[in-house]
Amino acid sequence: MSKREPYDPSHIALLYEPKTGLDCTFSGDTPFGVLTFGFVAVDARRESLESLNDFRPISRMFRHLQFRGQWERNQQIKGVYAQQLRMANIHELTNGRETRELADMLERVNRIRFKLPCEPVSYGQFVVLMLRGLKVRQAVQTTKLKESRAYPSLQDWEFRSIGIGRELQGMIDRTIEETYFHE
Repeated sequence: MSKREPYDPSHIALLYEPKTGLDCTFSGDTPFGVLTFGFVAVDARRESLESLNDFRPISRMFRHLQFRGQWERNQQIKGVYAQQLRMANIHELTNGRETRELADMLERVNRIRFKLPCEPVSYGQFVVLMLRGLKVRQAVQTTKLKESRAYPSLQDWEFRSIGIGRELQGMIDRTIEETYFHE
């Protein structure tokens, strides 16, 4: 983070959207799933969601962060074996200051990951523990469009808040369980 702006993620929220973040596919004969989540901003009045922008360093940093988990849907390997909080779309960087800010955020993410209070037993628990370490206090899920539009933006959606804890962990883990092949 920039020395001038303190680290304050109070307006940042995890966007829980399994419909757009879930990809169930095959690699050869192995069925696998990938579930990704990104971040959004919640306006000060908590009335609408906004895309993260490049105008504030904290927004730039979270704009590039993405949770990613991967698992085998036939459960030959148990559990999520590739869970991470990573940088995505960093090809958009335009100057050295942004590069330093991203490097600072990656260092923060790595410190949090290595200082987790326990080894996560599920992808949902990993996401929750990392969010707590990042001091992100909210997750949101879009519910319905406020009005019909051909190309809706985040501001056009109503949303509900999700608690960062057992509620979010359970939702993520149930999403993954629903993709398993059952014999």
